[in-house]
Amino acid sequence: MNYDLHSFFKVIQSKSNDSIKELIIHQEGGSKANKLRKETGLALIEGIHLLDSWVKSQHLNQIQAIYTTATGLEHPEIKNLLQVVIEYFQDTGTKFPELVMLDEGLQKFVTLMPEAPLLQCLLKIPSVVEINYAEDMVVLDSIQDAGNVGTILRTCAAAGFKQIICSKGTAAAWSNKVLRAGMGAHANLKIIEGITPYQLLAELEIPLLCSQLENASSLYEISEKLKTPLAWVFGNEGQGVSREFQQDGFGVKIPQVESVESLNVSAAAAVALFETRRVRLMHN
Repeated sequence: MNYDLHSFFKVIQSKSNDSIKELIIHQEGGSKANKLRKETGLALIEGIHLLDSWVKSQHLNQIQAIYTTATGLEHPEIKNLLQVVIEYFQDTGTKFPELVMLDEGLQKFVTLMPEAPLLQCLLKIPSVVEINYAEDMVVLDSIQDAGNVGTILRTCAAAGFKQIICSKGTAAAWSNKVLRAGMGAHANLKIIEGITPYQLLAELEIPLLCSQLENASSLYEISEKLKTPLAWVFGNEGQGVSREFQQDGFGVKIPQVESVESLNVSAAAAVALFETRRVRLMHN
């Protein structure tokens, strides 16, 4: 069914509107954005690709609000996505998200992509879920760069690692920058934040493999360890994996040319996770 999209959207014309103020805070990031996410339980995604990821993952019930412009409503891909979203809420009887059409002049204030058709969504951040201590997991140990965190999350989703543990000190997983770098991976992952090494180690039921340079075995000599559920740990950009994890874990290194600087943590994670996937595909 083709809906008259305009009939579902209310119009906002003023920059002083509370919704506009909150969109601006989300885009600016930092402590104000962190505070807003904690208070509202909402995160902002932007762009056709990200909304499409939530549509494909069948998590449309997380959508709390959608923002676009009159120009956006005429964009073919946005129009098709919004038809799917509206049909879902019509068919399921689920409470509709707030649908807002912004005045064209407001776009430059709420987006970092003012030339692209505007499509933004506020999502309900999934409630904290229990850790499955016997299931594959990837532990992000105080990784501070949002781009690295998002890129690793994208790699995890692609490599089939769905349970992600973020220790304290890791960049906020639902921040705007991490969501952009993740390219929709969040929709397919179970993310648990704010965990300490002690909390995890006290309950962990699977081997812990730490990506590190010293006192480590080659990734390509530990195939047996990669065949069964495990926890991969990737550490801080400067300090590496914390001592607590190293003491309980098995050190693994990626053999590389010695005269070259070590790989960025997101690149190392990609190598390790896809080697794990390769071994398992061969084994099965």
